[in-house]
Amino acid sequence: MGIATIVLPALVWLGPASPPACQELLPSNTELQAVWDKLPGETRQEVSQWYQAEITAARTYQGQLIAYVLADVEHDPKDWPAAQEQAPLYQARVHAPAQVIPRTFVSRPSSRQKAWIKKVFRARAGHPAPPAWAYDYAQGTVVAMKRQGVESADATHIFQLALAGRVPNSDLAQAIVASRLDKGGQRVAHKAFAHAYSDRAGKALLGVTLYDAWGSGLEMEMPDVECLGIVHEILGDWKSWVAPVPPTQHDELYARIGEVYLDLRAEREMGQALAATYLQADPPLAATYLAHRGRLHALWAQVGCNPSALVADVPVTDAGLEKFWAIRGKALDSDLALWQAGGVRQAALAADSVKVRETLIWVMRQLDLIPGD
Repeated sequence: MGIATIVLPALVWLGPASPPACQELLPSNTELQAVWDKLPGETRQEVSQWYQAEITAARTYQGQLIAYVLADVEHDPKDWPAAQEQAPLYQARVHAPAQVIPRTFVSRPSSRQKAWIKKVFRARAGHPAPPAWAYDYAQGTVVAMKRQGVESADATHIFQLALAGRVPNSDLAQAIVASRLDKGGQRVAHKAFAHAYSDRAGKALLGVTLYDAWGSGLEMEMPDVECLGIVHEILGDWKSWVAPVPPTQHDELYARIGEVYLDLRAEREMGQALAATYLQADPPLAATYLAHRGRLHALWAQVGCNPSALVADVPVTDAGLEKFWAIRGKALDSDLALWQAGGVRQAALAADSVKVRETLIWVMRQLDLIPGD
């Protein structure tokens, strides 16, 4: 990032953003979505274009942050590679030639498998609207999520962002901020854990990586092929464990892989939490970060919302993360002026969220798509 910074709103504590008195009269997201689903394409475009013009003219704090982030991209801010449609598979013939069970993706997951996938992601931070952009830690680049009908310029995507109180391109800016906070030192490990998880029968489920599986907290099969693939690729160790790995060696093998995973999680979840709070007052976060929302906003206030001024301090190991919160977190908690600045920032973003949604509703009312003044 450049050396410029974003100036905070007036540094006075505004308190939590309160909804307008008439908010109980506003339609719910479910009601708005039902109206939207029935609109023809040309009407959706009309709503989207009018709404975008109005929200741009409003000069929201969100919008200013996004403009700052996109201006620092050296190429077209929307020129990024497409996300991979499926994760790579570790091959048994390479990592466990004594157990050659081919890995294949399940084309149609069963209801039991779908329920298992849901459990895998239950502790992970979700998205208030399906993102059109994400940061890929394995590739080290922002990627365009062009599957399942998600397109960045699509009117429906812009509509769904607005329902979540987010301005257009906020998901793009969030992904770019995440990329700016990644030092890149654990790229090999991220690539290894980006491989698909497979059970002992060689069945892999689309969308579930080894990183997802190890972070789920579930008891599950850990086949030799995937475990040794991680060890071979990250540690370069082809001698300590050889398939079939005897049960007496499982604890040591899993503990070693777990150490690597914990460092990856520390780096990735911190970067993702910071990127999410860059543009949202109360974004969905990983469970371990829910108590740190105020601190994250204070951190952004401390560096003037400049990711390049913060990246050097982002921990990249589990031990480093614990030390970070013990030292930096304590300092944030004791700095009243900085805590208030973070509160101002959070309040400004909360007010933006209300403004964005109300602007969308106002446009739809002007077009007589929903009742109201």
